[in-house]
Amino acid sequence: MRIKELLIRLWREEDGIFGIGMGPSSGELQATSNLTNESNFAGAQGEGLISQSSGIMSALMSGNQAQIAKMLAPQINAISKQANEKTQTNSQFGTRSGGTNASNQNTMDAARAGVNDMTSKLTSDAVRGAASMGTNLLNSSMAGNNDVFNQNVTEQQQRASNVNDEWGSYSSIASQMLLK
Repeated sequence: MRIKELLIRLWREEDGIFGIGMGPSSGELQATSNLTNESNFAGAQGEGLISQSSGIMSALMSGNQAQIAKMLAPQINAISKQANEKTQTNSQFGTRSGGTNASNQNTMDAARAGVNDMTSKLTSDAVRGAASMGTNLLNSSMAGNNDVFNQNVTEQQQRASNVNDEWGSYSSIASQMLLK
């Protein structure tokens, strides 16, 4: 009869027998899951941006005009269109003197210089911006993973503390029952 009383008392007064029913709460499990998901998302985005930055840098710095032209086609087309419109206007309304030809040549040279300047500026800005964003997201991912790890360590320590408390209670109750 004493063992039955002991088991009933343990079941009612403790968080279960031998740690059954202990462990992280549903809120703790959800928080861990959320932290993990957010860290994974930030890490994936950061890796993607760093990869894109590397691809842009490689293409722009390769010196391969075909790659650069393909990547910057909309911008290059806009500059070329403006230059072509100006030379067309010169040819329609300008004089037939050598000044019109020189003006057209200057227009085309300015267009090429505009494309080169744009390429140079975009190269440095895009690489710097994407690399910075990628680095920040990777750092966020690492911090999030660190938080998840620390949370798991805390939960494990809490479970160990609960088990120690339960064993202390079991010992106390058992010694009281035996002394009766």
